Amino acid sequence: ISELKKQFPKIIEKLKKARTPFLITQNGKSAAFLIDVQEYQEQMRRLKLLEGIIQAEKDIREGRIHTQQEVETLFRSWQESK
Repeated sequence: ISELKKQFPKIIEKLKKARTPFLITQNGKSAAFLIDVQEYQEQMRRLKLLEGIIQAEKDIREGRIHTQQEVETLFRSWQESK
């Protein structure tokens, strides 16, 4: 952490350029990762996408599915109710 304090501006520049996580150690042991904001946002976007896929697979396994015709009928009903 002491090195992080000394080198913070340089580390931030490296993060922005390389967009790779920076490992922070404390007493010689891994303590945390510092990551560029854009890279973090991209990882969160990917995570949400994967979570959606996992939920869709679960829905399929559990039989929570509709045919195209059922979806169209439900959509029309929803539109008419507005």
